[in-house]
Amino acid sequence: MKGFPEKIVKLNELLETPGFCNRKLSDVHQDLNVPIPDPIILNHSEEAPATKKLKLDNNGEETSGTKVLILPSGSVPCNKKLCDLIHIVKPYIRQLLEDSNLVSIKHTAIYI
Repeated sequence: MKGFPEKIVKLNELLETPGFCNRKLSDVHQDLNVPIPDPIILNHSEEAPATKKLKLDNNGEETSGTKVLILPSGSVPCNKKLCDLIHIVKPYIRQLLEDSNLVSIKHTAIYI
């Protein structure tokens, strides 16, 4: 908990660096090559066929569901540029959260 305000200043200074400040989203954009599924058409008329329901283990319970699509190109890789930014900021944020929780606990303990 020591140096709590200094940690906030360090995080703000980090966020002012060129890696974070005034960065275009196109710099961290990564094409995912994920197909967009067809939209679900809701037709509330009586002419619409009954929707299929998935059965679970023949126990009589039914749940409605949607199609599960598999990506034709396989799994989507993680955005490396974005992960690098997260790895830089995450330790600062984690420590600040822990420190703020301690402040909250001490503040609550004072008023009990």
